[in-house]
Amino acid sequence: MKALEVTRNTQNNARLIDLIQMQAGVRTDSALSKLLDISPKTMSLIRTGKLQFSAHMILKIYDATGLSIEYIKSVLSGDVLADMREV
Repeated sequence: MKALEVTRNTQNNARLIDLIQMQAGVRTDSALSKLLDISPKTMSLIRTGKLQFSAHMILKIYDATGLSIEYIKSVLSGDVLADMREV
């Protein structure tokens, strides 16, 4: 994986985590990890781009927040307009 691609994945992951926290009304990654039933370590790995969101995780996000799967995937793909839709 190239450095630019890793940076882009990290930014998209972090942006989605921030949006999920806002939508779910939680303030910390730790609180979000509890909501999504994952370990804080896993949340940290996702935020830093060392681990990608799995299909199962995307479904958990949908269940916890009501954000559409299409919207979640658009944020992960780097769609800059996604921030202005749905939330």
